[in-house]
Amino acid sequence: MHLTMKNIYILFVAVILLAGCSKSNTSKDKFSRMDWLLGSWQADLGKSTFHETWDKISDTFFTANSYELDNEKKTFEEEISILMVNVTPVYRVTINKGKIIDFWMTDQTDTSITFENPENPFPQKITYVQKAADVIYCTADGNERGVYHKEEFLFMNKKQ
Repeated sequence: MHLTMKNIYILFVAVILLAGCSKSNTSKDKFSRMDWLLGSWQADLGKSTFHETWDKISDTFFTANSYELDNEKKTFEEEISILMVNVTPVYRVTINKGKIIDFWMTDQTDTSITFENPENPFPQKITYVQKAADVIYCTADGNERGVYHKEEFLFMNKKQ
């Protein structure tokens, strides 16, 4: 078989286009494997409750409103999003009316996702695990002022 420069160029362009398509599908696949996160969730913390409501804005962008209620008063609130940065999903937390903290996805299965930021004071790692269709176990852990600390949340789906 005799390859001309034109044939080599066409083959090169085809390979680049296919690689770009597979990268896009991979990004969508990463997000579709997180669909179990969508919905309204509530964790009973004893004297207060913690809430997260996740929405799918697009195939590669989720948002959540997260807050704690103590006697019907909000004592904590943050905005969360999961978005693509290059080819990696990033868990972005916005606190204190504008401070942004990014955590990069380091692990994913069909029932769990882990995001990490070793430079963040606390937490350095956030993990969500789907225990059942209506139960998610979430941990935020790492070293806080040199001492290991772990916060745990058992979220139940709030049927509306």
